[in-house]
Amino acid sequence: MSVAIMVLAHSCTSALERYVPLLDPEQFEVYLHVDRKAALDGYAPLSQSRNVSFVPDRRSVFWGGFSMVQATLSLLRCALQRPENTHFLLVSDDAIPTLPGNDLYRRISSAGIRMTSHVCLPGSEPHARYANYFHFDSSFTTPRWLPAESRYIDEGSLAFVNEIQVLRRRGKFPVRIFAGPQWWCLPRDIAEFCLEQYDNNDWLIESFRFSAIPDEIYFHTLAAMHSGAAQPSEPCPVYADFSREPKPYVFGALEDIPAFGDSTLFLRKVKQDGPFLDLYTEKFLRG
Repeated sequence: MSVAIMVLAHSCTSALERYVPLLDPEQFEVYLHVDRKAALDGYAPLSQSRNVSFVPDRRSVFWGGFSMVQATLSLLRCALQRPENTHFLLVSDDAIPTLPGNDLYRRISSAGIRMTSHVCLPGSEPHARYANYFHFDSSFTTPRWLPAESRYIDEGSLAFVNEIQVLRRRGKFPVRIFAGPQWWCLPRDIAEFCLEQYDNNDWLIESFRFSAIPDEIYFHTLAAMHSGAAQPSEPCPVYADFSREPKPYVFGALEDIPAFGDSTLFLRKVKQDGPFLDLYTEKFLRG
């Protein structure tokens, strides 16, 4: 039995370089999806680790778009090919474990789903992100800032308009929406269900494809569909601090680190340069 740590990566390698070599390959497999807009060169040292795999199906990921869900599903598809993987933990490349590898493995393997999730009533903000129609998966429709010259419209880039018109006539797939933080840990049966729906339920996928910030509703809704809306056994496994600026706060000093509860498995975000990561690794990860 092993745990799949699935990393959505863009440009941060320092935390990965600290903790991945400390993980027992018999306990953990690490899978990286590196945004197609980013260079792979910085991740080259990690390719030497025998328990690290790079997802070949790289996608250009846009914040708030369905491409984030597709990148996550590419990670799941790759990790599910290994039958020994029983738990699937999603993190970012600027996150780091909060405890040594052996303890991390015991915590993950002893619980089922770890996900903060709540039902979204019609009329609420999270529900509106699904019920209405959005397209954030391009440089000219992303809500994030980009230079004006990067927002050009090329041939074929407006095809999504016709697809939205077709979907509007049919309406969104009728489903009870659940929402929560993007990061989670799923047992194998729910991970398989999320991928199975993507491969076979075209109406559902088109509905999420033209939603806003679907990475915070797709997996939560599918997990609820699979389990009959039962609450997850543990909350979100990744701690992030949105009470301080910048949001989320970037941890860069040991005195900033809060006391972690048993449910917290990773800390996000962490400063990538300077001595902080070495000090953190010595204090928290070398058990």
